[in-house]
This record gives sequence, C-alpha cells and structure tokens, in this order.
Amino acid sequence: MKRTVTGRTKTYVELLYHSVLFSETEVVEVGSRDPVAVAEKHKNAFGFHFFDQARTEVELDGNAQTVFGERRTVSPWYYPGGKVYTLEDVKSMKPEKEYEILISNMEGNGYPKVVKTRHGGFVPFQKDDKVL
Repeated sequence: MKRTVTGRTKTYVELLYHSVLFSETEVVEVGSRDPVAVAEKHKNAFGFHFFDQARTEVELDGNAQTVFGERRTVSPWYYPGGKVYTLEDVKSMKPEKEYEILISNMEGNGYPKVVKTRHGGFVPFQKDDKVL
C-alpha cells in the first residue's frame, strides 16, 4: 500500500554563532526573508541564510516523528557588519605573524576572499555571499 504524506512548506533562517572550535548553528522559523530584521534580532549571530522546507508530523510504528523535506530556495549567506578581505589584503595586515594561519588556510584551501565577521572571526567568503 502506497501512502503520500504532504507537509507545509515554511521559511527558516539558519544562524551561525562563533564557538571554541567550530561554528554553532541554530535554525529558526521566520515570517519573511528580511536580512536586516534577522541581523537586528539575532545580534549574537555572525552570519545566516534563508531556506524553505516542508516539515510534516507522521506516525511511524506508533511514534510521532517529524519528516523533513529538502531545503529549497536557499539564499546566499549574509554577514551583518562584516568586511571582505582578499588574500592580498590579509597578507598586508599587521602584525603579520598574527595572520599567518589565516593566510596559510586561504592559500591551502583556495579561498580568494574571507569576511571578518562583526564578532572578529574570519570565515570563507563565496561569490554570492552578502555583507550587510
């Protein structure tokens, strides 16, 4: 027997937070894709992006579970208060010793640009990303 279950598609924002070793993430439902409103509301987040996703509650083996669809209409990453630097920009920053690891990571991973976030960390900057 084949059953089809449909869910409601909603819009979400995935927020990025600095942590000790890796960035932490949080996904929150939003009513609109207003990047300025998200940046103001979530001041501890250094970056975020939007996506749409269907989520449906189903019962499997007597247990209620949430089934997630594919992420769709994913926006570029937004970096409020960020500043973009090229590899050449970083190489000219002083004191040079402080940026050796960043330069090595950019060269080794082929990152032509990074963004310095509003909280001071650096992350790779892709061509479609946006600084607010």
